Amino acid sequence: VPAGEVSKILRQGPRLDVIEPERAQPFGSIVARSFGRSMTSKTVSRPNGGIEHHKSVRDSSGNEEVTVTRSIGGQSYTITTKTDAQGKQERIENFVNMDEGDLKEFEKKWGSKL
Repeated sequence: VPAGEVSKILRQGPRLDVIEPERAQPFGSIVARSFGRSMTSKTVSRPNGGIEHHKSVRDSSGNEEVTVTRSIGGQSYTITTKTDAQGKQERIENFVNMDEGDLKEFEKKWGSKL
């Protein structure tokens, strides 16, 4: 490219229509994309020594994950519910120092079902 042509080419701007025709934008236009995520968290201590922790995470695509953990006397029970943008839900349970067979006794100590 002759020296005089370089500055002329640079003034013309990028040629996306040549490189990627399906993504071509007029020179100077702006394409903006953003993604966000929010989280809330709350912990409650009960008079009987129990602790309940709520955590909720939601993103700008419509996905949400809610986790509730109840702990008392060295045991804890966690339920995580994941909901995708189409509304499909997945539920995951986790037991610490107990198993599913101990859940009724745990709920009795706690005072209510989760």
